[in-house]
Amino acid sequence: MHTDLTDTKDQLQVILVQNLASIMASRIREARGNLSRSDLGKRINRSEKTIQRWEVGDTSPTVDDLGALAIATNKSVSWLLGLPGSVDIAPLDAPDQNQPVPPPGGKQLHIVEIDAAAGAGSVSGLVVNERPVATYVIDQAELEEMLDGGPMPKDPFVWRMIGESNEPEFRDGERLIVEPYPTGETRIKGSGFYLFRLEDLIEVKQLERMPGRILRISSRNPQYAPYEIKLGEGVDFAILGRVRGRWKRY
Repeated sequence: MHTDLTDTKDQLQVILVQNLASIMASRIREARGNLSRSDLGKRINRSEKTIQRWEVGDTSPTVDDLGALAIATNKSVSWLLGLPGSVDIAPLDAPDQNQPVPPPGGKQLHIVEIDAAAGAGSVSGLVVNERPVATYVIDQAELEEMLDGGPMPKDPFVWRMIGESNEPEFRDGERLIVEPYPTGETRIKGSGFYLFRLEDLIEVKQLERMPGRILRISSRNPQYAPYEIKLGEGVDFAILGRVRGRWKRY
């Protein structure tokens, strides 16, 4: 009898997982709407084939992918999972009521903060979350004072550094201002720190192009050894942005 009950529970669990996967696949197709799979993939840095596999239920998106899908389609994660709750997420450009209002006369900008958690190690940066957690309203002149010089970046965002791999340059928990990179762009625009994705990792490191399409990736902390990758050999790599300054509001 005990064996029969165990088998029944296992069968019910398999059925439940299959049903949830089917619901999620349907919700992703619905959320994509008029976007092509290719366009949606570009928005979340995933291939068209990956989107297709999600939509037919062959595989399911990770927690990070669900967060990116929610942002790209303006649908809540709970709705994508087939759970009760609001369908749409709150508008990202709504001012945070806890933030100081910029003085009149200057150009006001809305800056989104993206939340991510990075683990320690020789290759740090394992993403736990990748989602907007706050929107700041700031005067353009104040933002310019936080930058490292150069032209004003278009649509900058705030990224929180977690871990000690870049100390003493950036301390654990420090918020950085990042200038987004165009999708697919891998050209390094001078020295400095870059936010990039390597497979399932997101990191802030110094990048240096070497001969033979080799990319050298270094940390500021000497306890973390540099490493190299070769671009274009099945490596899933994308530069997400360049660090342009420190966010001085907390």
